[in-house]
Amino acid sequence: MAVDSHKHHNEYLTTSSGTSDIAITSVSSTVNRDPLARFKDKDKISYFAYNAMEWGVANGITDGVDLNTLGPDLVLTREEVLTILYRFYQKYIATNEDFNATVLD
Repeated sequence: MAVDSHKHHNEYLTTSSGTSDIAITSVSSTVNRDPLARFKDKDKISYFAYNAMEWGVANGITDGVDLNTLGPDLVLTREEVLTILYRFYQKYIATNEDFNATVLD
């Protein structure tokens, strides 16, 4: 698992410690540090998209089509794209005073 490969690409996409290395997905009673471990189709994720999918799941931006299926080979609907954008906005833009001050000035 390449945790730091997307680190510092955009300072507004990172958590306070930098990346998804602090995100923990807990589906069972044990703690699992691989956010994609529960998805039976994670091997279908393209090499170039793997880290982004890992980050999106770890940070609550996307959660798959059901509990055990991510659906990386499916075409997104408009509603799904808007949901992803909305979750990103709520988590990283609406609550980030530095970002809002930079954009609004």
